[in-house]
Amino acid sequence: MGDDAPPVPPADLDFWAMVRMAREMVPEKSPGADVEANQLIISLDRAARLVSMDVEEVIHRPRGHSWAIFRYLFALWVYGEMPSNQLATVTGMRRSQISNLTKQLEKEGLVTRRKSRNDGRAVVISLSEKGSEYISQAFHDHNAVESEWAGGLTEIERDLLIALLDKLMQSPRAKEVRAQIIDR
Repeated sequence: MGDDAPPVPPADLDFWAMVRMAREMVPEKSPGADVEANQLIISLDRAARLVSMDVEEVIHRPRGHSWAIFRYLFALWVYGEMPSNQLATVTGMRRSQISNLTKQLEKEGLVTRRKSRNDGRAVVISLSEKGSEYISQAFHDHNAVESEWAGGLTEIERDLLIALLDKLMQSPRAKEVRAQIIDR
């Protein structure tokens, strides 16, 4: 092979390997970088993606849906009916995504929508009876997988992780991003 051949990846290369590799390589490639912050965010991203991929593949895809649809229906299940703009805020989705999902889920008979009594421009979305039954069962199965993932932590570790994530989401950057992207 010539000098232009791509490097052979290590045998232990997997989804999580980037976290380990970054810890080793970032100080060399970017002297002065905040390696711990990088490690935290890469680890958080990788862990969240792996959990999401697992739950979506095991629970939601077999039902013909996605994690986004679960979030949408779960929010309505928890909060009850709500205007579409509030649904976008609580799910972290764009209004256009809420609109598209509403059309799909209305066709499937899982949600209904009506004009707001207070604001003629707003649409209020609610679960249908079929939607309520669907999300109740989907949540039961979804939560069973969540329990398996969380089973590796003690109750104290779970509480600590939740508290730390809550604290991270109260950082000035998190507040700024929510104001600019999600909470509008």
